[in-house]
Amino acid sequence: MERKKWTKESVHNIALKYNFRNQFKINDSKAYDAARKHKWLNEICEHMDNGKLFWTKEKVIEISKRHKTCKSFMNNDSTAYKAASKYGWLKDISFDSSDIKISVVGNRYNRLVYVYEFPDKTAYIGLTYNENKRHLQHLNRGPVFKHITDNNTIPIMKILSNGYINVEDAVILEIKSIKTYKDNGWKVLNKHNGGELGGGLIKGLKEKYKKEALKFNYRGEFKKISPNVYNSARKKKWLDEICNHMSYKYKKKREE
Repeated sequence: MERKKWTKESVHNIALKYNFRNQFKINDSKAYDAARKHKWLNEICEHMDNGKLFWTKEKVIEISKRHKTCKSFMNNDSTAYKAASKYGWLKDISFDSSDIKISVVGNRYNRLVYVYEFPDKTAYIGLTYNENKRHLQHLNRGPVFKHITDNNTIPIMKILSNGYINVEDAVILEIKSIKTYKDNGWKVLNKHNGGELGGGLIKGLKEKYKKEALKFNYRGEFKKISPNVYNSARKKKWLDEICNHMSYKYKKKREE
């Protein structure tokens, strides 16, 4: 790939987007490095505020208006986003609601599995039926929000599932992903090992698993033909309950 050739004019045009050098450096690092290399920084940054970076609520909200989604705000104006997160101003910022409506493709039985990866090799893995709604929640409270504010750092959000998938597959993937991240040396912010769902959904899911288990006379058949349901039920310790109709002969064989 051909390396981009920077001119003072092109770098200056980029610098005009920012009020502070830190913003410029973080959000357009290549242009910033070119300006520093050619000793243009003082000249092209003369419009910027002097002294320590200081945010006001009004200034942060004004910058947020450049973005349709909170995710765009976080990724493209990270210093302003950090201030909004730190001082609790995110709840006062409105983003384009159409983006949220478009993204609601999950439901009670279809979930998206995702991860927040921090530069310090800390991660949070979760599952949701609404990506944007859950993202906004993470940016206002909880372990992801706490790690952002305590460490002044921004995570990268990645989707681990192939879009919104069947909830039992999502549960298994979440549990497996938490273990994988831990095994690879990541500090995981999750308090539990995954598979946590709302009470009503847990009851409905268990009934769904029972209905599936009733198709089989033996656990071996159940495991072979419906491995996702079987493995999810095993991890939730529901197997004995949903398989209690199965052959005593098979149970005895398992105990030997």
